[in-house]
Amino acid sequence: MRESADVWEGGMGSNSGCFGTGLAMQARPIWSGGICISCCKGIRARTHQQSSIVPVQWASAQPFGWRQSGQSDGSTGLGGTGKTYTFSWTARMVVRVRQRLEPNQGRNRQVFKKPFVVNFTRAGLVCMKTPITHPITLVPATINIHLTRLCNFGCRYCYAEFRETGAVHIRRTEMFAILDAIAENHRVGTQPRKVNFAGGEPFLYRNLPDLIDHAKKLALTTSVVTNGSLLTGELVSRLDGCLDILTLSVDSMKPDTNRQIGRHGRGTPLGFDDYLELAELVHGAGIRRKVNTVVNRLNLNENIGAQITALSAFRWKILQAKRILGQNDLQFEQMAVSTAEFHEYVARNRRQAQSDMVIVPETADDMTDSYAMIAPNGCFFDNSRGVYRYSRPILEVGIVEAFQDVEFDADKFVKRGGVYE
Repeated sequence: MRESADVWEGGMGSNSGCFGTGLAMQARPIWSGGICISCCKGIRARTHQQSSIVPVQWASAQPFGWRQSGQSDGSTGLGGTGKTYTFSWTARMVVRVRQRLEPNQGRNRQVFKKPFVVNFTRAGLVCMKTPITHPITLVPATINIHLTRLCNFGCRYCYAEFRETGAVHIRRTEMFAILDAIAENHRVGTQPRKVNFAGGEPFLYRNLPDLIDHAKKLALTTSVVTNGSLLTGELVSRLDGCLDILTLSVDSMKPDTNRQIGRHGRGTPLGFDDYLELAELVHGAGIRRKVNTVVNRLNLNENIGAQITALSAFRWKILQAKRILGQNDLQFEQMAVSTAEFHEYVARNRRQAQSDMVIVPETADDMTDSYAMIAPNGCFFDNSRGVYRYSRPILEVGIVEAFQDVEFDADKFVKRGGVYE
């Protein structure tokens, strides 16, 4: 198989019953090497500059589909079926480039340079090599931690199911250790540092107040995103002095619209009076208030700018509903809005809101690769290909090494207003 010969070429084969071990590939003039598709144990490669590509981790190596061609070539691969198989899959591996120094510089010395993401895709395992877009020594200023996938609401556009992880929540001891790692990494940086606890519904995580208190003692700015249904005076009192920001998720001020969206539990969906009461409760504890709104087909024509102003939030983030395969794609078409419709919603509601409240619109594209996120399985994850892909466990390899496994665009993070006081 060959495509764009001046860039790369590749093929596939089998060796000792392991389909793909005999794969020969080139990425002219970048590198050449071999890989075992079945066991995914690594890749051997060399460049024209006498460097080698050293594997760090397989971030994703799941076939999207196998297709039998029906041709027999005597192959021993795939259990010795004698069939030729073509397939379409996406695999991704993070590698480091190891430069071999000249003899007079010492034959045994090695210099590790910037990591790269190697993406394999299409039939025949085509290879592309692109540099990672984030620095390798510091994690970003804000880390979003999805503590649990449990939620007492059922929003139809929700992109935080995480069923494929096999995890319900991050264990308490592990979460404390992750916070310690974040704080230790941040001590060598200069930007404000924040952890944002989300879910699911984070207040279903019974140790959340303890985590917030621990993070605050580590000198981290603390934030929570909640649907507000579990907030009580007693709970808010526990957060006084340790929680800096509480973000209410508010899609509509109309209970009927919230019911259609799925933004409700067993009781009556929340309305404007409920959100106003919650905002006043939080304000009484000295906690700053934010609002998140997801624009979807069911609330697209509503005007809530003036009511959001009444909640006295310092920041209103307006998000376009985003499709994520494996999370919300089965019914997303019923909730989707175009980018033009989204911008019209933002402009219409901006006119109703007070001028000193910061309004931050984010399209689906703005959200791609601009968030540093930790899933309930204790791994970083990204959404760069429209599907979640996960890093190695943070506590097994370290927070910096785990962050190498995901894609993150620091420029997009800053551009969308990710750093603020």
